Amino acid sequence: MSAWTRRAFLKAGAATLTAVASGCASPPPNREDAEPWIDAHAHVWAPDDARFPRVADGHDMKPSSFPAEIALAHAKQHGLGRMVLVQPACYGLDHRYVEACMAAHPGRFGGVGLVDWKHDPVAGLDELHAKGLRGVRVQALHRHYHRWLDWPKMHDVWDRASELGMSVCILSEPRAFSIIDRMCDRHPRTRVVLDHFGWIGARHVPSPQDVDALCRLARHEELRVKLSRLHDFASGRPPYDEALPVVRRTVQGFGAERCMWGSDLPGQVIHGDSYADALELVRERAELTPEQREHVLRRTAEGLFFDA
Repeated sequence: MSAWTRRAFLKAGAATLTAVASGCASPPPNREDAEPWIDAHAHVWAPDDARFPRVADGHDMKPSSFPAEIALAHAKQHGLGRMVLVQPACYGLDHRYVEACMAAHPGRFGGVGLVDWKHDPVAGLDELHAKGLRGVRVQALHRHYHRWLDWPKMHDVWDRASELGMSVCILSEPRAFSIIDRMCDRHPRTRVVLDHFGWIGARHVPSPQDVDALCRLARHEELRVKLSRLHDFASGRPPYDEALPVVRRTVQGFGAERCMWGSDLPGQVIHGDSYADALELVRERAELTPEQREHVLRRTAEGLFFDA
């Protein structure tokens, strides 16, 4: 167990540690009061490769394992009792670990999965929904998005997601915004979520042009934004000052009711990064009103990824 993982256990308290060790952690009766907030973006993977086998290129994960209980231990220190688990690359299209986490901790986890675009992605979307996952992840990176407008399978998935009330969660980059804009025009009732601000701040200070382009997408009423992966902005060091004006501008442009905070665990807790500082930026330093904070830290993600 690495030093940062051990610290997470100790800080989470003896009760959490006991529950994790027994493998049967359950929500406390007063979870809504004690841990009301939601981390809208986290990745988890198990140490047991025999039970949850990884794809051929999925064994070089850093850290080597990051189970759901560890992720919850980090979150619970800061008043977060629920998380949205995004399928990690190491499992490919095999969602058994995310399913197991959701089953072992009822009500704690929402889920975002993947579909097989080579065969029948609509059937895959139906399967995700039946398993309790409420989002599907789509990449708009490295020219993948150029064929969207002429690709029937993509339009079929967006249409079916709308029928099911699921969210199309896009891992994007700024140059894809024009395509996303046109897709939202063609599918105005489909819920769409941009992960990580559309990655306008990936390893650099976002340009005013990129921020403007992001905020122009706010004209689509069903499009939401994750204020996530703050450790990837520019210097990538706490307290993430480079991200603060972008957080404020995004909340102003979209409205807090269409924004949600996510950590992108485990990235937010390794290499000297700070879960506490990333959360504090949104909770306090962004100067949100109490109502805005409720949306960004709970209501937006709750309405998309958790059943009533």
